Parts: sequence; structure tokens; C-alpha cells
Amino acid sequence: MPSAKVSPEEPTGPSTWPTRLELMKVMEEQTAEDLQAVCQNQGVKHLAERLGTDPDKGLPNPVSDWAERVKTFGENKFEERKMTPYYVYLIDQLKEKIILLLIFLATVELVLKGLIGYGDERSEAFAESSVLYMTVTIIVNIAAFLDWKRERMFEALTKRLAASNLRYILRDGQQLTVTDAEICVGDIVSFNSHMASIISCDGLLLSGQDVKCDESALTGEPEPIAKTPEHPFMISGTTVNSGKGTFLVIAVGDNSIAGKIKKDVYGAGEQ
Repeated sequence: MPSAKVSPEEPTGPSTWPTRLELMKVMEEQTAEDLQAVCQNQGVKHLAERLGTDPDKGLPNPVSDWAERVKTFGENKFEERKMTPYYVYLIDQLKEKIILLLIFLATVELVLKGLIGYGDERSEAFAESSVLYMTVTIIVNIAAFLDWKRERMFEALTKRLAASNLRYILRDGQQLTVTDAEICVGDIVSFNSHMASIISCDGLLLSGQDVKCDESALTGEPEPIAKTPEHPFMISGTTVNSGKGTFLVIAVGDNSIAGKIKKDVYGAGEQ
């Protein structure tokens, strides 16, 4: 027996919402069974109503339960990557073969001539060793600083790009222009293949016309994937190749497909 329909006028909240894990599973598995289960066999519009969203008007503006949504489903931004300390770059540079060779030559010079040698040999050994050690110090610090600076410049550029990437959402029946961080689960996002083609969070197609997405970066599939009521999965990190429409946001930030991939890549890099 199908579940009772949730009306947008009825109170909704955590008690009617599906869980974060249920929504994440829909995007991970992308099966008809999981989709029907979370939609209670009544379609994506019913899921929108369960999340307190009017399928035609979107969430209210402002979103009165924003804090509760963030607590339950997370924010549409990624956990900031920890910057590599300067000393780590220094250690990495000291492992370079040419640096190790210079240190070895300076040490051999110092031991054989500086400690065992006589007269002028000892003075020359101390001078030559000092020059080599100083050369190593300069090279290592310059290389480490450049890597340290490059990482921070890249992070700053990423933040600027994130702030400049604007999306279109529907709230109270009006289209708003927002940043990724202002999108939450339950929002309705408008997209098209021209000005709003990047999908920044996971969702399910609500309406669309000839919608196809490039998912090659995630799946390796070279052909664009058509989005239909039977296959409505809009995956974060993909691009809309053709068509336009709207989708219901069901996973954001670290809980989205793109977020989990990013976390895995960063985690592997830090090991």
C-alpha cells in the first residue's frame, strides 16, 4: 500500500525527511529499487514534498530550517584541505639525490682534509665545505618556499573560483542567483547547457527537456548520458551537454559523489 502523500502545506521536518545515508545510497547505487524506496513509489516530486519543498516553487525564502538541514545533510562545501607545513617541504628537498650528493661531498671534504689534513689543507677544507653546506641551504630553502607558496596560491585560486561560480535556484517561486555554499538539500536547481552547465551537488531530475550529461570524468563513458524520469540521477562534478531543466538536491558537499572522490584523493595524497 503506498505511503500517504505529503502535502507542501503540511508541516515537514526531520521526522518526514529521509536520512542522509538513504539519499547518498540513491546516488551511489543509482538503481530503480533505491529510487522508488526513497520516493515511496510516488516519484521525485513526492520526495521533494517529504523534504519540505514545493516542487513548483522550491523551498521558502529564507529557509527557516536551514540549520536543521545543515546538521542533518551537511553543507554544500568541502572540508578545507590542511596546508602542508614548510618543514615538510624542506625534508622532501633534502631527500633529493643531488642534495644528498652535495652534503656527502661536503662532509667527506670536511672529514678527510679538515680534521685529518695539515695546515692550508684544513683551512681550504673548512672553506670549501662551508660553501657546499651554504649552497645546499640556499637551494633547499628556495625550492621548499616555491612549493609552499604554490600550494597556497592554488588554494586561494580555488576559493576565488568557488565564490565566482554562481548557480540558479528556485525559492518561493523566484529564481535566485547563489554560490554553491548557499545551496542545501531540498533546493531546486535550474540548469542549462550554456550558462549553468556545471552540476555542483547530487540531485534527481524534476523537469527537463532533452537533458544529457557528460559523465566521462567519473565513469569513463565517452557518450553523454540521457537524463529521464527512469534515470534522473544528476551527479556532482559532471557537465550538462544539452537541454535544460531543474533537479532536486539530495546530497551536498562531502556527502556528494564529487565530495567523496575529492576526499579520497586528498586522503591518498596525505598518506
